[in-house]
Amino acid sequence: MKIIEMLEIAIKSTDPLIKALPAIKLINQSLPFPERRHFIRDIQIVKNLLMIYPLMKEPIYLIIQQMFDIFCNEQEWMIELIRVIESIAMISIQQWMSINEIKEFALDLFESILYKLDDMQLVDDKCYVLIVFLKHAESEQLVMKVMSKIQLIKHELQFKMKTMHQFEDLVEQTVLQMYIEEQNRKAEEQHHRIAALELAESIQKKQKSQKQLEEEPIQQDEIFIDLDQLLTKDEIPTIDEYQAEYFKNQDNLLLLVSFITDPLAVETSLYYEADPYADCEITIDLDSYKRFYQMKLDRSYILRSFKTMLFLTDLKNHNHLQQINERSLQTIFRSIQGFFQNALSLGNLTHIICLLQFYLKYETSYTIYYVLNYGIHYQLLDYLYNSYVVDFLLRIIDPQNKHLPQQVTLLTMSFLICTGLFPYIVMRIVNLDLDEPKPKNHKLQEKVTIYQKNINYENISHRGERNKIGLVVNASFS
Repeated sequence: MKIIEMLEIAIKSTDPLIKALPAIKLINQSLPFPERRHFIRDIQIVKNLLMIYPLMKEPIYLIIQQMFDIFCNEQEWMIELIRVIESIAMISIQQWMSINEIKEFALDLFESILYKLDDMQLVDDKCYVLIVFLKHAESEQLVMKVMSKIQLIKHELQFKMKTMHQFEDLVEQTVLQMYIEEQNRKAEEQHHRIAALELAESIQKKQKSQKQLEEEPIQQDEIFIDLDQLLTKDEIPTIDEYQAEYFKNQDNLLLLVSFITDPLAVETSLYYEADPYADCEITIDLDSYKRFYQMKLDRSYILRSFKTMLFLTDLKNHNHLQQINERSLQTIFRSIQGFFQNALSLGNLTHIICLLQFYLKYETSYTIYYVLNYGIHYQLLDYLYNSYVVDFLLRIIDPQNKHLPQQVTLLTMSFLICTGLFPYIVMRIVNLDLDEPKPKNHKLQEKVTIYQKNINYENISHRGERNKIGLVVNASFS
């Protein structure tokens, strides 16, 4: 089967990540050898890789960058690549949920193409792809990125473009048209706003107290729980029947998890001033937070995050959540993924790792699947200054870990090898800032060296690549 066909099957499948691994492996095997590069020259390969870019950002970025370096001197290939990027620019979020991430990567790629083109006429013609991006941008972030690229390219290529003035006029016209359309949309929404506010007031009036609801038959759309009041009880609360109905709702569970992953999203209440832990001294460990964001959390937010972590890692509560909400783990891991993607989130790294360690112990296979599927293992490499992060990473990537079932370990190693994690870790270690804590990085580097000496890559990489790691074995630590 050709690489293109393998990638197309992966894109259409319900499990594109696992299905794409064999194709990615073949591409990686062809890149270093000139005599094999004709297998990967077809531009459709690049398009298919772009469509699954959000699933494996680092590996796909490296592959496309290498392909670009190899074929960038072939004008026909570059023109075909521009057509692919233009077609991606026109895809809407209704057609492909993660298209905004793909477009941002495609924009960076398009910028590299323009700088590489020597033909001035070609630069003039193809610069207008940026207008296509602008017209089809569906988020403010993407609009700002496109405008930033336009300004940068205008500055860098002004002497290569004969039609610079026409290009600038078209940008202004497009922005003006987008503004008019936005104003018209807001005018239409205004007609419905008052009705929506009245409806919200009506719903609030119908809400009853928890005591009244317990006396009457439970109806899910009437359920309300004050989570702050629940979390500040003397003992870790155990989920009862009423709370079970509340947590069946994905939004309610997501709200609870956000107390850890995005604590500032919801204000704390006065309940925490009377919490049993309120009088305890809270020492803020800077290694438990993102170093590039200097804002400090109030102690009430830290306390709420801690109490939420205790609630979720209570084994009875965990088992109850699994029974009443089969998507609870997925919801929690999506929230953790959001923490790493949101640069402004002030979540406590140690609390998040405690959650991950708990799920690794009691939901081993599913935890590994979600960590790899959502790219959390790559995100964690930015926080090696936290010793708990290093310990969790080593548990995942250590082929000698006795606590993981052998079959799960083999499948995990297969995935990590195919996606090039170990060379990437070595590269990160080599390029780390000098002020990074040396002992922790040395520990990780030592493990990587052991893996590279002792793993039989060929045997591992051919075993069970198509199996979903999350459905193999459910095991716990002894």
